[in-house]
Amino acid sequence: MTLPLPYPHRRLTGLLVGLLLATLAVPTPAASVQTADGGRWLVGMDDSLGGCFALAEFDGGAFLRVGFADDPADLYLLIGDADWGAVEADTLYPIGLQFDTGPLQDLDPPWTGEAMGTRLDDGTGALYLHLHDALDMKAVFLDALARRQRLTVTHAGTAIANLSLRGSRVAIDDVLACQRRRVRPDLVE
Repeated sequence: MTLPLPYPHRRLTGLLVGLLLATLAVPTPAASVQTADGGRWLVGMDDSLGGCFALAEFDGGAFLRVGFADDPADLYLLIGDADWGAVEADTLYPIGLQFDTGPLQDLDPPWTGEAMGTRLDDGTGALYLHLHDALDMKAVFLDALARRQRLTVTHAGTAIANLSLRGSRVAIDDVLACQRRRVRPDLVE
């Protein structure tokens, strides 16, 4: 599947990436963060972007953050690694996302699209994907992220990250509940 990424809107995307990176550099207040799955995933609300997110950190300096921007139709994915020194800011990278491997991978064909390269304050290279829900793919993508065990990220046909999604179901459920409270607080008991 092709990710519905709205690039030629680089200027807006650059602003969103800048806001996102600013929030990664500043600790989120404890009142807005909870842990899912014994602490592997942090779930919180990012006031600068106007949405909820889940963040998982992995051995070796890799991380995965998925969240909502101010527009409830917008979902972003930020994947990074301390070893990604060659990632250049404001450069588009064609990537693929494959959930699981082996016999289950046919249930979720690879997602492909372009990610914007960026650098965190500590120099970590990262790839930012902005998924606009014009094609209603956000729900399909989140479902795959929640129910699968691994996410492999590829660039130029080579795997650049292979991340465990253990605990992602709880984290995604928590993010969706957080986002419902944020968008429609009148519907929450």
